[in-house]
Amino acid sequence: EAYHDARVARGVRVLLLTNPASLPFIRKHSIPDQSGEVRLLPWDIQTPVQINIYKDKVALFSVTENPTAFVIQNKEVVESYRQYFEQLWKQEAFVLRGFDVVWGFIQEYAQAKETLLIGARGIYFDHHPEHLPLFQELLDRSGTRIRIVVERAAKGNPFLAVRGVETRFLPDWFKTPTVTMIYNDTVNVSQWTEAEPIVLHIRNKNVYDSYVKQFELLWKAAKPG
Repeated sequence: EAYHDARVARGVRVLLLTNPASLPFIRKHSIPDQSGEVRLLPWDIQTPVQINIYKDKVALFSVTENPTAFVIQNKEVVESYRQYFEQLWKQEAFVLRGFDVVWGFIQEYAQAKETLLIGARGIYFDHHPEHLPLFQELLDRSGTRIRIVVERAAKGNPFLAVRGVETRFLPDWFKTPTVTMIYNDTVNVSQWTEAEPIVLHIRNKNVYDSYVKQFELLWKAAKPG
């Protein structure tokens, strides 16, 4: 945290690629306010090495039991790392999987200005009820407004009773195995038909706007509890 405090004080912005499970820690400790921007890596890119690209250097740190670090100062090598970063940074859609991934997104949308959810019936919290109080704490601190459209059969799930959540219901024929999360120019569509959830992550303003319009149509058609 001392490093990021010093970085922010000097006005240095950071662009950071990470996995969803790390988002809550990064949002709190590494990228406060507008001091940088975070985007996600595809689920199949996992490495114990942290790569820092700055000026004409690449610094690599192994996050293992015996941490090591070394610095490369070579123009061609640095440029190749920079190009690889840019390719990942500009990627707008990819697939992620796992309960940790979903929990990372839940914590992120609990701190957005407004979050819209389609088909959210508390499936994640059915698997991890111990996280529901933490979710409530996040909403209480952030003041995020969450609106949900879901089938009436979901009524009574503890997730829908969380403070800060407003739910409207559609007939039970609306039930779907997917949950759509819409927030911060991001759309996450999670599929719950396998042993672990699979999430299509889309970061595109036009796609986001389209899903917002779809949600608002459903919201007008749905009925309060």
